[in-house]
Amino acid sequence: MHAASGAWGHEVSSIRVVVKIPASIYPELLADLAKVDLRDRAERLRMLAMLGLRDSQHHALPPPADPKAMPQQAPRQDPSPKQVANKLIRNLARSL
Repeated sequence: MHAASGAWGHEVSSIRVVVKIPASIYPELLADLAKVDLRDRAERLRMLAMLGLRDSQHHALPPPADPKAMPQQAPRQDPSPKQVANKLIRNLARSL
């Protein structure tokens, strides 16, 4: 991977990512990105990704020391991609 010096003097690794966003699943994300100038959309996606990463790390719980000591719970269903996107957008809107 090629590293170059960025505009702010930070070392930058270049990774090309092509993202397809289904309008039926992420209408809020598309509406948000539509408001952003075409040349600024990549930075907006980087910012949203970092917020999502921070949010997921903030809510991560450490594994229990003894799994048998934990009370039994019904299996939890993972949220749908749309629910995750909606939560991310709500958190982003609150932080602005």
